[in-house]
Amino acid sequence: MLALEHDSRCRDQSYLSEAERTLVNYDGPDVVDHVLLFHHLPQLIAGPPIAKPRYCFATHTRGHVYELVHPRPIIVVEGLFAFWYSPLRSLMDLKVYGEADPDRRFIRRLRRDVLERGLTAESAMS
Repeated sequence: MLALEHDSRCRDQSYLSEAERTLVNYDGPDVVDHVLLFHHLPQLIAGPPIAKPRYCFATHTRGHVYELVHPRPIIVVEGLFAFWYSPLRSLMDLKVYGEADPDRRFIRRLRRDVLERGLTAESAMS
């Protein structure tokens, strides 16, 4: 199984100043480059690997470092906005939506942002 995370395809914010980046709503669908994932999914279905960008959540930038991702028989598209972009939805054979308790979601997100993304607890909660 291959998990394609929407989060790794966040739009590069390097054109904004650091102060301007703090004003961006990173919980909205506009922060994700849905078109990039829409192009990656058919490539993986067809067989060739893709170059997945690496996004830095601490600086909200996407550099020139990529990870080569090879196709697998089962591909799971996951993320908060996995179903938001209708052209991407049209490529999915099966759609499953899971919802967790709000307190559990908050704790998971806080832990992820601090441990995996290098954010402070204060910045992760804002």
